[in-house]
Amino acid sequence: MPGRFLAGLQGRVLRSVDTGYRDLLRVGRSGPVIQWIQSKRRVGCGPLAAHEKEEKIQELDAVVSHLYGLKEPQVVHIYETFHEGWNYEARLKGVLHYFRTWKNRR
Repeated sequence: MPGRFLAGLQGRVLRSVDTGYRDLLRVGRSGPVIQWIQSKRRVGCGPLAAHEKEEKIQELDAVVSHLYGLKEPQVVHIYETFHEGWNYEARLKGVLHYFRTWKNRR
């Protein structure tokens, strides 16, 4: 059952990102938004340092929380109840930082 949920989640997130990207392309191929997107696509690949990887995971968790329309108390509840005995405080602090940052970008 969890695998089916995650597969559905992945599909919905990817479809929404793809749809948004196509909508932006329709606006104009030379505008500042398109230039920004193109600059972000040119990224290097390879392993990340441990702290960089953790930051990317935190930011991704925050963005996905926004995509699902979660409020900050709901994000906190998920982290508090995800795994019994899990030391979540440090990651939650980072996720909430990115959650607030992305909220202000809307």
